[in-house]
Amino acid sequence: MLSAIIITRNEARNIAACLESLAFCDERIVVDSGSDDDTVEIAAAAGVTVVSHPWAGFGAQKNFALAQAGGDWVQFESPHSVDEIRQARARVAGPLSFMRGKLPRYLSLDEHQALGVTIAWYPSFTHEVMYAALWDFMQDFQARGLAAWEAFQASRQGHPYPHPLRLDIGESVAKQRELEQGCCKVSLDSKECAIEPLQFWQRRSVEPLRHCSIPSDESHRSSSC
Repeated sequence: MLSAIIITRNEARNIAACLESLAFCDERIVVDSGSDDDTVEIAAAAGVTVVSHPWAGFGAQKNFALAQAGGDWVQFESPHSVDEIRQARARVAGPLSFMRGKLPRYLSLDEHQALGVTIAWYPSFTHEVMYAALWDFMQDFQARGLAAWEAFQASRQGHPYPHPLRLDIGESVAKQRELEQGCCKVSLDSKECAIEPLQFWQRRSVEPLRHCSIPSDESHRSSSC
């Protein structure tokens, strides 16, 4: 079971979107430290567990929140420091994962392993690259018309890429099932993300580290555990 823990205070503007982004989790727990807006009411209406606890500082508050989780996999939504991750790792016996949150940068795969964390999330990489590539192409298309498309096709000669509508190549249904039979799987609710070690497309794994690229919005402050 995957648990997500969020600590809040006066996050009425953000909490609904935060909880919606965590809908894939089996358990969502909000630990609120005395909000005087509608944070608690909005969270309760979303059907999640809400616990009130006086503010004790980020570390202590998150440790209290961890103790409320019943899942064997804890998702740390918004760490403020590597030390917080290290403390969480010491308290969680099962799988632990974390988003970038308030960290100044993404941690590398080696840094994850050094912390004893074997699941790494890089949620926006594929989207940022895709948006940038599409923007560049559309700028070229606006300037040159069909010549831009013909140049793109020529540049891809001998360099095929996976296409969801061309199921006979790349990430076909058959290929996906083949991967699922021969590699590790991370269960997220009813969805399964199959990962082939050392293969890089939209997903990559370095044993024993696993990571998946999934859409996520990290902009809201209330997404922390």
